[in-house]
Amino acid sequence: MLTKISSRLVSDCRLLRRSLIEETANGFTQQFVIMEYMTERLIEQVSQVASLRDATRTLQLKIKN
Repeated sequence: MLTKISSRLVSDCRLLRRSLIEETANGFTQQFVIMEYMTERLIEQVSQVASLRDATRTLQLKIKN
């Protein structure tokens, strides 16, 4: 667990140096283009998980019948 946290901190520091995230008075934010990209990736991944669950559910119903 500690390794995961420390690698996350290292990643965050790298992002700060590359200006992919910015520090503000209220915390951290991302440049718009980065936020848009990350949002698209999240939506794609959630859609893939939903599709896999639907496919699994369909297969389970076919096996039961």
